[in-house]
Amino acid sequence: MVTCSGENAQCRPRIPQQGRRLHRRYDRRLTVKGFAKPVGTYRVVGLYDDLVEQGRIIRKEQDGLALAIDRDKLTKKGKAEAIKAIKDVLSQLED
Repeated sequence: MVTCSGENAQCRPRIPQQGRRLHRRYDRRLTVKGFAKPVGTYRVVGLYDDLVEQGRIIRKEQDGLALAIDRDKLTKKGKAEAIKAIKDVLSQLED
């Protein structure tokens, strides 16, 4: 079981029997009896591997690097900002 708290929680739930990562999006907070604070909930979008094959996600992982871009979620402005951010990171890596 994976527990994620807060809207920007960094959790990487796995399907235990297969070890495949789920792509999820923050959904909403629920008030649950027995918990002092609201509990954040997430909606499963799909399995990362399947979304990469469909072209919906760009994903690259290796030691020291984790990159995931959700193409469906990016607006035109968001895409331009993502390109600028990636170029900034590349210039830092090249120094």
